[in-house]
Amino acid sequence: MRWRAAGVAALAAGTLGFLFGNPLFLIIATVPTVYAVYGYLSGIPSPELAVERSVEPEAPEPGEAVTVRLTVENVGESPLPDLRVADDPPPVPVDGSTEAASALRVGESLTVEYDLSLPRGTHEFGDPRITARGVAGRRGEEADHDVDGATEITCRTLLDDVPLRDRTIHYVGRTPTDTGGSGVEFFSTREYQRGDPVNRIDWRRFARTGELTTVDMRVERAITVVFVIDDRAGVQRSWPGYGPDTLDLTTYAVSRALPSLLESNHRVGVAACSGLAADDLASYTDPGRDAATRSAASETVEYAQADGGGVSAERAIRALRERLPANAQVVLCTPLTDGFAEDLVEELEAGSHGVTILSPDLTTAGGDPSLGAATEALQRRARADRLQRRGVPVVDWSLEDPLALTLSKVFETWGETR
Repeated sequence: MRWRAAGVAALAAGTLGFLFGNPLFLIIATVPTVYAVYGYLSGIPSPELAVERSVEPEAPEPGEAVTVRLTVENVGESPLPDLRVADDPPPVPVDGSTEAASALRVGESLTVEYDLSLPRGTHEFGDPRITARGVAGRRGEEADHDVDGATEITCRTLLDDVPLRDRTIHYVGRTPTDTGGSGVEFFSTREYQRGDPVNRIDWRRFARTGELTTVDMRVERAITVVFVIDDRAGVQRSWPGYGPDTLDLTTYAVSRALPSLLESNHRVGVAACSGLAADDLASYTDPGRDAATRSAASETVEYAQADGGGVSAERAIRALRERLPANAQVVLCTPLTDGFAEDLVEELEAGSHGVTILSPDLTTAGGDPSLGAATEALQRRARADRLQRRGVPVVDWSLEDPLALTLSKVFETWGETR
């Protein structure tokens, strides 16, 4: 209003100057004229904007660079002499500026572009902050603006959106034994005994020699196996650039093995070390083979995926030993970054529990290792060698190897006598 009053005063003084031919009135008119012009230039526009955000790729892998573009278009009827935009990215490493400023004519747009490095999980963007200024630089009110397009981004991992039923290693069967009986694979022949099934008599040998013999087939039996997930904090290792860590890989391997073993009628259980030490019921699923076991085991795997706390390894081992059923096979999924596996084997070897180590190896990830990484790789290899000298199978899993091949090596160890 005051700028309009200054304009009226300037017009009046100028008119009087022309009417009376008095230059004094013209001089007086310059003051409100300048005042009115400044007011016009410093006026704050009310922008009408269309704001859209896009991300590429939309479903990145961990560590993959994600490009974010925030586009602001002037859809109003007036130009904007100075528009300033600041996006609000998730709290992750950002490469590039999240802010930009420009004058926008009607129909023009301004784009903010930057890159993100994302760990696994879902990450939310905030609303961008937009400020409009006048020609004279007077700052308008800052306001958050609604956005069309992407408001969050999910960094997909090996575990995301894959139902357990689709994670089956199809060729896994029951475990062969070193005893004969009814089965599908030839084991041995013996003298015929009254009561032996007729279909197991070796009629070819009888026709050839006149001797009655019975064919024994290799007996296959269901087993009881407990997957122990080493989810302790501080022992995990990750691929450089927010790639999957050893906990991602071990929980993925367990989730792949579970349905296959259950469908083969084995009894399967799952344990998470961090919860065992705290006596958390969700951290242990008793071995079973029914639908309830499948559901409970899946929940324990999800429990292990959460960040584990600092726990007592000794207490976790003791709690596991107390819960394990007799003759259960144990598959310890661990990165072998400390002596936990050796302590567990020493505790269980006096009993009837066979132990197999499944260990994802990320010690050489990312090219040439540093001196510290090379030292850690040597220490890990030394632990694996000590375990193997004690007769404990250690299956290394490199990301270059298919998981199905790695799991088949684990399954093969269950037929061994230790």
